[in-house]
Amino acid sequence: MIGFSVSGTDVGSSACPKYTSYTSNVTHTCDIKATRVYLVLIGGGGGGGSGGSTGGSQNSYFGDGGGGGGGGGMIALRVSVSNNPTITIPITLTIVVGGGGSGGAQLGSNGSGNNGSNGGNTTATFTVTNGSTAIVATANGGSGGTGGGSDTTNNTATGTGGNGGAKSISGSPSYDNDNSTNGNGGATGAAGTADNNDKSAGGAGGRSGYVAKAKVLTDITTTPASNVVTYGDGGRGGQGDQSGVFTYGEGGVSGQSGIVYIFEYFD
Repeated sequence: MIGFSVSGTDVGSSACPKYTSYTSNVTHTCDIKATRVYLVLIGGGGGGGSGGSTGGSQNSYFGDGGGGGGGGGMIALRVSVSNNPTITIPITLTIVVGGGGSGGAQLGSNGSGNNGSNGGNTTATFTVTNGSTAIVATANGGSGGTGGGSDTTNNTATGTGGNGGAKSISGSPSYDNDNSTNGNGGATGAAGTADNNDKSAGGAGGRSGYVAKAKVLTDITTTPASNVVTYGDGGRGGQGDQSGVFTYGEGGVSGQSGIVYIFEYFD
């Protein structure tokens, strides 16, 4: 646990008296007295693929459900100035928040569904002294799900889920308390069948790395931003065509955008 509050009581300045979150791009300058920061970055979720369509009827196969988008990866680690002398004081971070990938558009004619778009990468770049190697933490976005196939000849699922976003940090900084993890992949959409009431559901979107890590950063849920569990999730895939419901399949759902949390520590 990072340390923010216990039963609503401040646990002291040595733990974490200052907390900030961002859902858009910004340059964040820490307090001049901050000596280390704990970063939590979540990449954008991938969009779900749209459902496929055959214009099917009884005794023919309906389109497959689209694959769910992959969940965004998560960077969660602590970086101290004392172990990274090239980082400037006050600690300054250039934040880029990855957007959620768009869901695949609904078809306007029979065929395979459209793929979802990839989620955007979320990055935090430390300002370092001139000539020093850049230090960049990155939580990659999840990839988009594949559109469901028309499935006119067989009962095989073709709408594959997107991959979960990875995480990385460049510049070889010294860091600790690492709870980083990749996002979960999206699920494969259901195969179309010859049943006239076929409901070939789209695959579920993958959960973000924050959730994939079983929410180890429990202190975040004590803050007003407890809805962190929704950030970075992949979008659901669209349902394949169904008689009288989705004439050309359903569009995929867009992924959730990423987020950045910055915890400033004072020694």
